[in-house]
Amino acid sequence: MTLHDAGVAAAYGCIPGAASMICAIIVIWWKMPLMAQACLQNTAGGIVLGAVAGELLPIIHHAQQSHGLQADLGFIIGSAFALIFMFLVDRFCNQHSNDSNHSVVQPEDPDEVKMEIASARSNI
Repeated sequence: MTLHDAGVAAAYGCIPGAASMICAIIVIWWKMPLMAQACLQNTAGGIVLGAVAGELLPIIHHAQQSHGLQADLGFIIGSAFALIFMFLVDRFCNQHSNDSNHSVVQPEDPDEVKMEIASARSNI
């Protein structure tokens, strides 16, 4: 590898970081519509799931080829454990919403929501 190749590789490596910084600066002044935010978050989630699947599927395939039923059972038990844990965390985090003493206020005005978020950020 030559010094030129190393410089090119470093430049390509800096592109995602620079794009993140530029987008963070843009978002300071421009607020995206909620639908666009949801679309971008779902796209980012899909990219992450695709990357994880690309890393794990060859390992799972190799384990299934060499261990057969044990690998299948491990996958099923692990997935079930992950789902149970996810639902327990959700139940624990949202248990206050079933409490009759706790009233949840749903603001109808989007500007009111923005003001509440801004005041919460200033308290941090």
